[in-house]
Amino acid sequence: MHPIYHTRGIILGSFESGEADRRLAIYAEDFGLIYAHAQGIRKLESKLRFALQDFSLAEIDLVRGRALWRVTSATSIETFPLIRGDSHSLALFAHMAGLIRTLCHGEEDNTLIFADLSGALAALEREDLSRERREAVEHLFVLRMLGHLGYIGNHEALGGYLSGAFNVDIYDPKDREAILVEINRGLKESQL
Repeated sequence: MHPIYHTRGIILGSFESGEADRRLAIYAEDFGLIYAHAQGIRKLESKLRFALQDFSLAEIDLVRGRALWRVTSATSIETFPLIRGDSHSLALFAHMAGLIRTLCHGEEDNTLIFADLSGALAALEREDLSRERREAVEHLFVLRMLGHLGYIGNHEALGGYLSGAFNVDIYDPKDREAILVEINRGLKESQL
């Protein structure tokens, strides 16, 4: 009998596999980036189908397989309806998910990235954010993720953005250019 691992995870994307299965890219709170197989999820009677939608947050039970994790059960926590209803916010979410899948290799327990991604999604879900503030959410998330992964060192001018909990409300538009320069430097360091 294999042990069942229980964690919260954000579904970064998925693709079809076989007749009714789906492979999921999940950023799990306890395991980092993992890939999991959800058997029969595309069947109409599947209980997993609504809990494991792309770009949603769920409580997930997993069993570790030889090459891939396997989802045994899941419960939806948040589907982010405001993000799904706004194409700009959805594109920002998809871009952040793509960067995670590119920059995070294998399973690495990084609860800071999970917390920042959760914070970024909560911010994008706010109705009161302007288009510019929504873009700031993405910039701050990418800046912080690069910092957590070691591609950005101590930075005096941007230190307030790199420490503490994720908070888009501290964003000052005057810092936009410095943030983008640091993001580009960090991405270059990552050799993308």
